[in-house]
Amino acid sequence: MFNQARRTSEKETRSTTRIKKPMDKEITLKNANGNWQTLTTLKWEQRKPYTPNNEKEIKSEIPGKIVRMFEASKAGHTVKKGTPLLEIEAMKMVNTIASPIDGKIQKVSVREGEEVGKSELLISFE
Repeated sequence: MFNQARRTSEKETRSTTRIKKPMDKEITLKNANGNWQTLTTLKWEQRKPYTPNNEKEIKSEIPGKIVRMFEASKAGHTVKKGTPLLEIEAMKMVNTIASPIDGKIQKVSVREGEEVGKSELLISFE
C-alpha cells in the first residue's frame, strides 16, 4: 500500500512515503545529481497531448514585447515548418516563434516593438 519515493546520489539519500494507488506506475528519472524514483498517476498516464486549436494561426502564449521580426514573417511569403518568424521577450527571456506548418503567410498582425497580450493573434496562414 505504501511506496517509497527516493532520491539517491553519491552524497545523500532522501526518502518520502506516499500511498500508492492501484493504477500507479513507478518510474525512474535520471539527472546529473542522481536518480529519482517516483510514481505516475492514472490521470497523468491518460492525459491528452497538447494540440493547438488552429494550426493556421500563431497566437502569443504569454504577454510580452515583439523584439524582432524575421525577414520571412511578411504577408505573402511562403515558409517551411520550423522557419523562425519572430521573437517575443517575456519575463526577461526571448522566445523565438517558428512556423508550425509549411504554408503561405496571409496576415501579420503585429510589428516590432509592439506589446502583445496572452492569446493575441500574431500571424495567420492561408
